[in-house]
Amino acid sequence: PLTRFKEEFFMKGKENISEKEIQATSISAWEHARNRNISDCRSQKFVDHIKQFGIDYGKAVKYIMEYEKYKSSNKLLDFTDILTNGLKIGCPERELILLDESQDCSPLQWSLLEHWFSKAKKIAVFGDFDQTIHEWCGSDPRKIFDLLKNGYKAVRLGQSFRVPKRVHSFAREVITKNNDRIDFPYRPKAEEGSIMEATVKSAIDEFANFTKEGKDSFLLIRAASMFSKWEDALNQSGVPYYNERGFSPFGSPSALAVARAVMHIRENRS
Repeated sequence: PLTRFKEEFFMKGKENISEKEIQATSISAWEHARNRNISDCRSQKFVDHIKQFGIDYGKAVKYIMEYEKYKSSNKLLDFTDILTNGLKIGCPERELILLDESQDCSPLQWSLLEHWFSKAKKIAVFGDFDQTIHEWCGSDPRKIFDLLKNGYKAVRLGQSFRVPKRVHSFAREVITKNNDRIDFPYRPKAEEGSIMEATVKSAIDEFANFTKEGKDSFLLIRAASMFSKWEDALNQSGVPYYNERGFSPFGSPSALAVARAVMHIRENRS
């Protein structure tokens, strides 16, 4: 029933996105761009950047200009503005600056941090490039490599107090496949622990249960090309989803909401 619903009501491509969704996506793309230090929405860098969002460049610029005008006329700042404006003013003098989760800082955040670092007597940066999950908003694990090249002293955590032995072994098996990293081995805590390896079907069943309970869940995959088998399984099972990297059969927030409503109605009738 959900597949027929999709075929009847959702057009393929960009036509299925409402103007409000284009507006929201434009502002989101603008935020992502500014976090990558792309500050001009009319630049070629932004033209290249907006392509990944699958929306019309002209409409995106129109909504972005309206957004900036609204903020200016109402004397408002968004979070990215606060970071940008922080670069324009003098930085405070500090005895010590501690930076946690550094692997997830965007280029804009790094610009502000380096501005602050210039007036700090001591700096401690905590992070793990193996745990970088915010590359979608511009974070780059290689930034930690640059810190080490620029004279920062590395102090590694040799003993984990959280990761048990079986999880540690499996994590190392996965992580060490990446050659573009610096290896910092560590000891697991003195517990055996356990790992549950799920099949695609069992994972899809879990997603379906979350959907029925009105909950959201997400699937983190190493590469977008690996999503195809999951996409097929989700479609066959009638589980509504939204693919952040592109448009799926339920590829917009409103379409996803409608798909969930249809599933709810179908469940209640059966």
